[in-house]
Amino acid sequence: MSPLRAAITGPDEDAVDQGAKYCFVLDVENRSRTGNIRSEHGAVEWHYGPRRTPLRYSLGNPFNKPDFVVFDRNDQEAVTIRRVSFVPSRFQILDHEHVVGHIAMQSPLLNKYMIDIDGFATCVFRMPLFTVYFHGHFRDATGIWVAVGPSKMQWSVLARSDLDDIRLLSSLAFIHNQWFNYN
Repeated sequence: MSPLRAAITGPDEDAVDQGAKYCFVLDVENRSRTGNIRSEHGAVEWHYGPRRTPLRYSLGNPFNKPDFVVFDRNDQEAVTIRRVSFVPSRFQILDHEHVVGHIAMQSPLLNKYMIDIDGFATCVFRMPLFTVYFHGHFRDATGIWVAVGPSKMQWSVLARSDLDDIRLLSSLAFIHNQWFNYN
């Protein structure tokens, strides 16, 4: 079945018991588009925000939007997401300046993304209109579930245990940031 027409299923007991649980929280007081990814116990695992000094102008980034950078606990860059095309919106996922994947917006409504991480997974991530429950569908089944709340600034994320990867989590944090700031 095509991921575009796949039935949406909730997480099974195995995913709930053994899956990776995170909370993505955008900073409330700071309007600089920063936030953090917390473990299910509330500990900050990574924090993210725009690169302080954006790269120079390019045709793929005509408004000179800064890179989205995810930092580990030691303030070292873990993953960078860089715009490479304005229309259609496409981004590169970089690990230490090496391209390891891509994110592509798939809908003019800004509610569907394709996340493709080299050698790991390809995901269609959908944010249906008028709902607070989102999902990511992989080739074989739904593997990521997101619940929004208590405000738009917080996402509770459940990922199957085999999908617990910082590149995928960074992509979801980037999408959350885009969704909150541009929708």
